[in-house]
Amino acid sequence: MSDRASYFRRLRDSFWVVVPAALLGFGLLSPGIVRGHALLTSPKPRDNSDLYKDPNGPCGVGKTTNPSVLTSGSTLTVNWTETVNHPGCFLFDLSTDGDKTWQLLANVKHVATGTTPRPYTAQVQLPGGVTCSNCTFRMRQIMYGTDADPCPPATIPMGATYYSCADVTLQGSGPPPDMASPPAVDAATPPPPPGGGMASGCQMSARHPTSLLPLASVLLPLFVVRSRRRRAVH
Repeated sequence: MSDRASYFRRLRDSFWVVVPAALLGFGLLSPGIVRGHALLTSPKPRDNSDLYKDPNGPCGVGKTTNPSVLTSGSTLTVNWTETVNHPGCFLFDLSTDGDKTWQLLANVKHVATGTTPRPYTAQVQLPGGVTCSNCTFRMRQIMYGTDADPCPPATIPMGATYYSCADVTLQGSGPPPDMASPPAVDAATPPPPPGGGMASGCQMSARHPTSLLPLASVLLPLFVVRSRRRRAVH
């Protein structure tokens, strides 16, 4: 074999040793690598990782000591980024008991237009009459079916959910939205009479006797004069 052919053979063999080793060193061929899918940007997430996925719920990372301060009963502008495209939906939840139980607040459909990273914005109504200093606002990306399928499914498959959580404080307690003002009164319907009874023509009998005093002040002198005349005649 010529020196030239031997040189190229050694170069080829070195390529298949050096290049895979370099890729492994950067983690590009690591069998455990996971590509993230979505990340909250506002409110501020617990960290900037988009790798938290089932079965490592409900958030994938522990709580912080720097919560965002929100107002109970307000409408929250939520921003997030989809980093890897996948059909499905985004669910937004609130926990007031340290990530134990969750209340679903909103469901936002996946958008197929544009390219990733794909920014999203949505308005989410926070519950009224709720205050807490240890709440969690959570986004779940549900990877399911196609964009034509309803999401979430009745049973969410294990491994189909990515998480991004933000620590929040709810303050400014007030009544729930449906009790923020007293019920409107129909002006065409008079209020019920005192005592809770139904209004009727019999209500006149309940008037105070003092309403007859002006009439008595006129009739009493006439009665006295008439009585004196009768005694004078007899």
